[in-house]
Amino acid sequence: MPEGDTVWNTARVLHRALADARITDSDFRVPQLATTDLTGWTVRESASRGKHLLLRLAAQDGAHWTLHSHLRMDGAWRAYAPGERWNGRPAHLIRVVLRSPGAVAVGYHLHELALVPTAEEDRLVGHLGPDLLGPDWDPVEAVRRLGATRSGPSARRCSTSARWPAWATSTSVRCCSSAVCTRGRRSVRYPTWPAW
Repeated sequence: MPEGDTVWNTARVLHRALADARITDSDFRVPQLATTDLTGWTVRESASRGKHLLLRLAAQDGAHWTLHSHLRMDGAWRAYAPGERWNGRPAHLIRVVLRSPGAVAVGYHLHELALVPTAEEDRLVGHLGPDLLGPDWDPVEAVRRLGATRSGPSARRCSTSARWPAWATSTSVRCCSSAVCTRGRRSVRYPTWPAW
Protein backbone atom coordinates (compact mmCIF):
# COMPACT_ATOMS: atom_id res chain seq x y z
CA MET A 1 0.00 0.00 0.00
CA PRO A 2 1.57 3.33 -1.02
CA GLU A 3 2.02 5.79 1.83
CA GLY A 4 2.96 9.46 1.59
CA ASP A 5 6.70 8.79 1.31
CA THR A 6 6.13 6.27 -1.51
CA VAL A 7 4.00 8.74 -3.43
CA TRP A 8 6.57 11.49 -2.84
CA ASN A 9 9.32 9.21 -4.20
CA THR A 10 7.13 8.27 -7.17
CA ALA A 11 6.63 11.95 -7.94
CA ARG A 12 10.43 12.44 -7.87
CA VAL A 13 10.95 9.47 -10.24
CA LEU A 14 8.38 10.85 -12.68
CA HIS A 15 9.86 14.32 -12.39
CA ARG A 16 13.35 13.05 -13.26
CA ALA A 17 11.96 11.03 -16.17
CA LEU A 18 9.55 13.57 -17.67
CA ALA A 19 10.21 17.14 -16.47
CA ASP A 20 10.63 19.55 -19.40
CA ALA A 21 9.94 16.71 -21.84
CA ARG A 22 7.44 16.97 -24.67
CA ILE A 23 4.85 14.20 -24.73
CA THR A 24 5.03 12.33 -28.03
CA ASP A 25 2.06 10.04 -27.37
CA SER A 26 -0.59 9.52 -24.70
CA ASP A 27 -2.95 6.63 -24.19
CA PHE A 28 -5.72 6.91 -21.58
CA ARG A 29 -7.56 3.72 -20.70
CA VAL A 30 -10.35 5.18 -18.60
CA PRO A 31 -13.71 6.27 -20.05
CA GLN A 32 -13.62 9.90 -18.88
CA LEU A 33 -10.26 10.55 -20.62
CA ALA A 34 -10.36 7.97 -23.43
CA THR A 35 -10.37 10.62 -26.19
CA THR A 36 -7.83 12.94 -24.52
CA ASP A 37 -4.64 13.49 -26.51
CA LEU A 38 -1.68 15.13 -24.77
CA THR A 39 0.66 14.84 -27.77
CA GLY A 40 2.79 17.98 -27.98
CA TRP A 41 2.17 19.01 -24.36
CA THR A 42 5.15 19.60 -22.07
CA VAL A 43 5.58 18.13 -18.59
CA ARG A 44 6.37 21.01 -16.23
CA GLU A 45 6.75 19.03 -13.01
CA SER A 46 5.54 16.12 -10.94
CA ALA A 47 4.40 16.65 -7.35
CA SER A 48 2.56 14.78 -4.62
CA ARG A 49 0.02 15.62 -1.93
CA GLY A 50 -0.77 12.70 0.34
CA LYS A 51 -1.63 9.80 -1.97
CA HIS A 52 -2.44 12.19 -4.80
CA LEU A 53 0.04 12.50 -7.65
CA LEU A 54 -0.04 15.72 -9.65
CA LEU A 55 1.60 15.77 -13.07
CA ARG A 56 1.63 19.43 -14.11
CA LEU A 57 1.56 20.04 -17.84
CA ALA A 58 1.69 22.90 -20.34
CA ALA A 59 -0.60 22.58 -23.35
CA GLN A 60 0.53 23.71 -26.79
CA ASP A 61 -1.47 26.93 -26.34
CA GLY A 62 0.43 27.69 -23.09
CA ALA A 63 -2.43 26.78 -20.74
CA HIS A 64 -1.42 24.94 -17.57
CA TRP A 65 -3.14 21.67 -16.74
CA THR A 66 -2.71 18.99 -14.08
CA LEU A 67 -3.13 15.27 -14.57
CA HIS A 68 -4.35 14.17 -11.15
CA SER A 69 -4.31 10.57 -9.97
CA HIS A 70 -4.96 8.97 -6.61
CA LEU A 71 -3.04 5.81 -5.73
CA ARG A 72 -5.34 4.56 -2.96
CA MET A 73 -4.33 1.08 -1.82
CA ASP A 74 -2.99 -0.37 -5.06
CA GLY A 75 -2.17 2.31 -7.63
CA ALA A 76 1.32 2.85 -8.98
CA TRP A 77 3.26 4.84 -11.56
CA ARG A 78 6.39 3.43 -13.19
CA ALA A 79 8.92 5.10 -15.50
CA TYR A 80 10.63 3.04 -18.19
CA ALA A 81 13.21 3.72 -20.86
CA PRO A 82 11.79 3.65 -24.39
CA GLY A 83 11.71 0.03 -25.56
CA GLU A 84 12.09 -1.36 -22.04
CA ARG A 85 9.66 -4.10 -21.01
CA TRP A 86 6.85 -2.86 -18.75
CA ASN A 87 6.87 -5.18 -15.79
CA GLY A 88 5.21 -3.10 -13.08
CA ARG A 89 1.82 -4.83 -13.06
CA PRO A 90 -0.41 -6.85 -15.42
CA ALA A 91 -1.31 -5.02 -18.65
CA HIS A 92 -5.05 -5.03 -17.90
CA LEU A 93 -4.37 -2.68 -14.95
CA ILE A 94 -2.78 0.05 -17.11
CA ARG A 95 -4.85 3.25 -16.97
CA VAL A 96 -2.53 5.71 -18.72
CA VAL A 97 0.65 5.67 -20.81
CA LEU A 98 2.63 8.85 -21.46
CA ARG A 99 5.53 8.67 -23.92
CA SER A 100 8.34 11.19 -24.32
CA PRO A 101 11.61 10.94 -26.27
CA GLY A 102 13.50 9.82 -23.15
CA ALA A 103 10.97 7.91 -21.04
CA VAL A 104 7.63 6.15 -20.87
CA ALA A 105 5.43 6.68 -17.80
CA VAL A 106 2.85 3.98 -17.12
CA GLY A 107 0.09 4.39 -14.53
CA TYR A 108 -1.29 1.15 -13.10
CA HIS A 109 -4.66 0.82 -11.34
CA LEU A 110 -4.93 4.57 -10.79
CA HIS A 111 -8.01 6.01 -9.10
CA GLU A 112 -9.74 9.34 -9.55
CA LEU A 113 -7.82 10.06 -12.74
CA ALA A 114 -8.68 13.59 -13.91
CA LEU A 115 -7.28 16.35 -16.10
CA VAL A 116 -7.99 19.77 -14.59
CA PRO A 117 -6.66 23.30 -15.03
CA THR A 118 -3.75 23.72 -12.62
CA ALA A 119 -5.51 26.72 -11.08
CA GLU A 120 -8.29 24.33 -9.98
CA GLU A 121 -6.03 21.70 -8.33
CA ASP A 122 -7.19 22.86 -4.94
CA ARG A 123 -10.68 21.46 -5.45
CA LEU A 124 -9.09 17.99 -5.67
CA VAL A 125 -6.47 18.25 -2.91
CA GLY A 126 -7.33 21.41 -0.95
CA HIS A 127 -9.16 19.41 1.71
CA LEU A 128 -5.84 17.87 2.75
CA GLY A 129 -4.61 21.06 4.37
CA PRO A 130 -1.05 22.31 4.17
CA ASP A 131 1.74 19.96 3.15
CA LEU A 132 4.72 19.78 5.51
CA LEU A 133 7.04 19.26 2.54
CA GLY A 134 5.35 21.87 0.36
CA PRO A 135 5.94 25.58 -0.06
CA ASP A 136 2.60 26.38 1.60
CA TRP A 137 3.59 24.89 4.98
CA ASP A 138 3.09 27.44 7.75
CA PRO A 139 3.99 26.37 11.30
CA VAL A 140 2.04 29.33 12.72
CA GLU A 141 -1.11 28.09 10.95
CA ALA A 142 -0.49 24.56 12.28
CA VAL A 143 -0.31 25.88 15.85
CA ARG A 144 -3.47 27.93 15.25
CA ARG A 145 -5.34 24.85 14.04
CA LEU A 146 -4.20 22.82 17.01
CA GLY A 147 -5.17 25.65 19.36
CA ALA A 148 -8.61 25.83 17.79
CA THR A 149 -9.28 22.25 18.92
CA ARG A 150 -9.15 23.08 22.63
CA SER A 151 -12.87 23.79 22.96
CA GLY A 152 -16.15 22.42 21.67
CA PRO A 153 -17.02 18.95 20.40
CA SER A 154 -14.03 18.83 18.05
CA ALA A 155 -11.68 19.00 21.06
CA ARG A 156 -12.20 15.31 21.75
CA ARG A 157 -9.53 14.27 19.27
CA CYS A 158 -6.27 16.02 18.65
CA SER A 159 -5.14 14.74 15.25
CA THR A 160 -8.43 14.57 13.35
CA SER A 161 -9.89 17.85 14.50
CA ALA A 162 -6.72 19.76 13.63
CA ARG A 163 -7.08 18.78 9.99
CA TRP A 164 -3.55 17.44 9.79
CA PRO A 165 -1.77 17.65 6.44
CA ALA A 166 -1.69 14.70 4.06
CA TRP A 167 1.65 13.49 5.36
CA ALA A 168 0.06 12.76 8.73
CA THR A 169 -1.26 9.44 7.45
CA SER A 170 2.18 7.86 7.20
CA THR A 171 3.32 5.72 10.10
CA SER A 172 6.34 7.81 11.05
CA VAL A 173 4.34 11.03 11.20
CA ARG A 174 1.50 9.39 13.11
CA CYS A 175 4.13 8.73 15.77
CA CYS A 176 5.15 12.40 15.65
CA SER A 177 1.54 13.58 15.86
CA SER A 178 1.04 11.29 18.85
CA ALA A 179 4.08 12.85 20.48
CA VAL A 180 2.77 16.35 19.79
CA CYS A 181 -0.61 15.47 21.28
CA THR A 182 1.07 13.86 24.28
CA ARG A 183 3.29 16.87 24.84
CA GLY A 184 0.20 19.03 24.70
CA ARG A 185 -1.39 16.62 27.22
CA ARG A 186 -4.07 15.60 24.73
CA SER A 187 -5.09 12.09 23.86
CA VAL A 188 -4.95 11.12 20.20
CA ARG A 189 -7.84 8.66 20.49
CA TYR A 190 -9.79 9.44 23.61
CA PRO A 191 -11.61 12.46 25.03
CA THR A 192 -9.73 15.31 26.51
CA TRP A 193 -8.28 13.69 29.62
CA PRO A 194 -4.48 13.94 29.84
CA ALA A 195 -2.38 11.56 27.77
CA TRP A 196 0.50 11.17 30.27
